[in-house]
Amino acid sequence: MTLLMLTTLRFDQYSGLYAQDLTPDPMYSLDPYRAIPAYAGLAGRSVISTAYRSQWEVLPGSPVVYNIYYNSPLRMTSGSFGIGAELSRSGVHQLQRLMTGYHHVLQTGEYLLSAGGGLGIINAIYQSDLIRTPEGEYGSGNVDHRDPILGSGRFNNSQLCAGLSAYLQTRWLEGGFDYRFAFAKIGGGDPAFYRPGQYFKLMLMRNIALEQWNVRAYFLDYTDLKVNQEEILVQARYRNQFEIGLLWRGLRNESLDAAGGQFSFHLGRGVWLGYLAEWPLNVLKKQIGGITQQFGLKFEFNAVGGSNKLPIIYNPRW
Repeated sequence: MTLLMLTTLRFDQYSGLYAQDLTPDPMYSLDPYRAIPAYAGLAGRSVISTAYRSQWEVLPGSPVVYNIYYNSPLRMTSGSFGIGAELSRSGVHQLQRLMTGYHHVLQTGEYLLSAGGGLGIINAIYQSDLIRTPEGEYGSGNVDHRDPILGSGRFNNSQLCAGLSAYLQTRWLEGGFDYRFAFAKIGGGDPAFYRPGQYFKLMLMRNIALEQWNVRAYFLDYTDLKVNQEEILVQARYRNQFEIGLLWRGLRNESLDAAGGQFSFHLGRGVWLGYLAEWPLNVLKKQIGGITQQFGLKFEFNAVGGSNKLPIIYNPRW
């Protein structure tokens, strides 16, 4: 029971354990929009992507994430639109997120800049009635943990949130940031179990095109302004048929978390299937055990008003 509660607190209140303090974006390599919203539409095509992440599978109550995203360029406004929905569970906590946004695109022959913002809602559910403590009293429908912090029953906490994001592409390097923050509470009460604050993400990407291979290196840094997590992902794609990659999360002792391997396969007609497995490296690896798995699926298709030959949004690297 103690281990279950540590897992819960770590993911939703960001305690100071030496391991993964912030949950990464599942399968962002399939579509960078999943990590940086301002990337919306920059592929010149409409993209639907969905992912499933199961972490530390042998641990009861381990974190699980499901999500689906859509983004597309908008020719009429020289911009792009995106929307995403996510459901995550960790122990007795459950989070539901919905975020949408618009980004305007400025382009020249040397660079492309996409910038804008969005609005969303986060709903958190805390199922205290599922917890059992050694000192608690349970029976005949009574749930009393004898712990004022845990509370009793089930609580809901909804917050409105906003985001600002920008992405810059050049011929040699590209990258962007995403800053999100909660600004209004919905409904009564303010339970202590979840108070969404703010977080900031930074991503840099370098693309190297060879004769038959295309190599991409990602650096992703994300923080809630209390703890910080970094990761590096290097991918190699062969003739737009398949790609392989290696991941390393954590560049400091206090952020070292996992190493992983990724494989994606082009099924044809713009459909990609991706898989990533991670092995824990942090100091809790003996307690948590098990690998973390991610599965992703991406659909690419021509945007409305687009062309089969030219993308709606010009990308200087193509």
